[in-house]
Order: sequence, then C-alpha cells, then structure tokens
Amino acid sequence: MNRTLIFLMLGIAFSESKMSVTLKDCGISRVVRGGDRIVGGRNALDGEFPWQVSLRFTNSFIPPTHICGGTILNQRWIITAAHCVNKRAAENFIVVVGIKNQGDKNVVSLLVDKIRVHEKFDPETFLNDIAVLRVKKPILLSSYVNGICLPPVDQNVTGFATATGWGDTQEGGNMSSLLKAVELPLVPQSVCEILLGPESFCAKAMLCAGDLDGGLDTCQGDSGGPLIQYKDQKAFLVGVVSWGIGCARRDLPGVYSRVPNYIKWIEK
Repeated sequence: MNRTLIFLMLGIAFSESKMSVTLKDCGISRVVRGGDRIVGGRNALDGEFPWQVSLRFTNSFIPPTHICGGTILNQRWIITAAHCVNKRAAENFIVVVGIKNQGDKNVVSLLVDKIRVHEKFDPETFLNDIAVLRVKKPILLSSYVNGICLPPVDQNVTGFATATGWGDTQEGGNMSSLLKAVELPLVPQSVCEILLGPESFCAKAMLCAGDLDGGLDTCQGDSGGPLIQYKDQKAFLVGVVSWGIGCARRDLPGVYSRVPNYIKWIEK
C-alpha cells in the first residue's frame, strides 16, 4: 500500500544544499522548535509546516478531493510521490497551500500545468517513486506558506524524522481533517531489507521509518508528503511518503523515497 510522511528532528552534521531549486529562506517555520522530541502523533500548529500542501484530484465527475500530500520546493514547483500522479493529466490536479484543516473553504488553490514523473518509476515495486509538479501561477509566500530545504546529495539519513499529512489515523480508518505530525525513528537500511525483503526494499533509493513495536506510522492519504529533519531551526526534506504494508504494524516500518538520492534529478 502507498501512504505519506511524518516529522523528523535530529542532530546530525547537516549543511544546507546550495540548490537553485530551493528558496533563499527555505525551511523556516513561524513555529520555533524546541529540543524535545514529539512522542506519538499530534495536530500540527498553525504555520508549523508551511511547505505542506494538499494535492487534490478532480474531473468532470469528481469534485476536488484530497488524494496525496506534497511539499513546496519554490514558488512554482511541488514535490510528491510518482504513484500519486502517474499517467494522469496535469489539468486534473489542484494544489492547495497554507492549509491545516481539510474542511476549510477559504483556501488558496493553484492549477497544475506540468507533471514530471521519474522516468524509471516502477508502479509495481514503487522504485523511484518521486515526481514534481509545476503550478500555473507563482505561489505567494507568507508566514504560513514557504518552501522546504533540500539536503546535500547522498546525505546519510539517520536518527529521527517527522512526517506530516492528512492520512488515515489508523489502518482501515478515516482520513484526518486536521494536519497531523508524528516523529518516527529511522530504521537502519540493513534492518529494512530484512523486514521488508531485498526484493521490495531498495536501500539506495528508499529509506524506512517507524516504531518497530507498532503504533507510529504514516498511512493511506499521506502519500507524497514530506519526511523532514531539522538543523539550526531549518527543515530539510529527506523523504517522500511512498508505501507500506498496512499501517503502524509491528516490524513493518513505512517506506519513503530517499530524497538525497534524487537531488540531481530534482535539479533538472
């Protein structure tokens, strides 16, 4: 199953990537973070994750409906999971920015005019599950709307990370109307391969995170959203919510596309 991401804090040696694709003031939130970890999921604070977007699908028969999360890179580009947009037309998507409650009516919605899915995305294995979208009009930045920072190429990702999204609050449950955040331990790559199988988990392109005792995870509806780590009060995108076996099951961590592996692709 596919899903979405959570929230990460950790003290690794982590320098900001000098990517033109990101904003000068990337990764800055109006909520000043402390040093304590978040235990369990919780409601996000206003403006805490200004890079988080709701990706909505619509057509002649379906009103705009949240299907995935996404992350603002800059005023024109959003990053999400390939499986959220693969083989679908750009005109069928709307990006909603600066939103915390899915029930809000007064929201900023932007039309999409271009979708670029990773050319080696495999919809069966979810390998290279990453895509970028371009919105028709520039995103207006504010204290509630900002872009994420990108990590250095091939950055080693360890410690804890935070995922955010509106996905199901439990396996087989209902989507959350409020944006949720949860801190997850990153699982060593060798352990991910053992738990998920080397035929399913590709260490170079994926990472996995979650409480191996169960109870903390991303779930359906979170797909495409951010997995982040903080350094010096700035947020860096280290993963994109991709897939998992159920939600929050024991010894079955969620899987994310490993963003440091795709920096050069994102820059194209």
